[in-house]
Amino acid sequence: MSTTTNRKTASRDGDSVDHRLARLLDTPLLTRVVPHLPPETLHQLIQHRGLDACVELVTSATPAQLTSLLDLDLWRHAQPGRDEQFDVDRFGEWLEVLVDSGDSVAARTVAALDKQLVILGLSRYLRVFDPGTFEPHESSDDESLDRNEKMKNLPDEEQERVRGLVDREQQINKLAAQNPSFTGDLLRTELVKTHKLVESFLDVALTVNRYENYLQSVDVRALGVA
Repeated sequence: MSTTTNRKTASRDGDSVDHRLARLLDTPLLTRVVPHLPPETLHQLIQHRGLDACVELVTSATPAQLTSLLDLDLWRHAQPGRDEQFDVDRFGEWLEVLVDSGDSVAARTVAALDKQLVILGLSRYLRVFDPGTFEPHESSDDESLDRNEKMKNLPDEEQERVRGLVDREQQINKLAAQNPSFTGDLLRTELVKTHKLVESFLDVALTVNRYENYLQSVDVRALGVA
């Protein structure tokens, strides 16, 4: 058989495949046909027409079909000879198409997918915070009494500065508590630092006051200092 004949045959075969795929997508009984199709055929249909044009096909597939279909569509070789990698961007395209079809449809379809696959796909788009892992620091009664006891020998001006810092810390903690997402990894260490800063300021104020009192008790003339 000549090269020209081979080309014509290949062309007719290619046109035949495309034609069959188009007929499948255009059938009025698509929702009934889809559950009986192999995942490989569904994947061909999506590649032929495009994901955004195959919403009805996707939402008509069974959970088992969807799992196999996503395995075919989302795991790809980044380079020849390398292990397959999960295409997170492509998963995002799937989500966009499903959401465009309706929130309830998207929720129902995603709920039917393999749980591990969904977690892997959403890991790039979501951050999960557990408010229970961190609570903004609130001074206990004992801590407040201890702080007041330490401050009693400070000058009034320094005591007011410490109280001002404590009030500001409480305001920050209150704002953080009203926004639970901020009390996770985002501000966890920063809020702890704020509390330590207040306590450190009090320690410095006490140290400075102690040395000032000591210096006032020293007779400079007795030291022979001119």
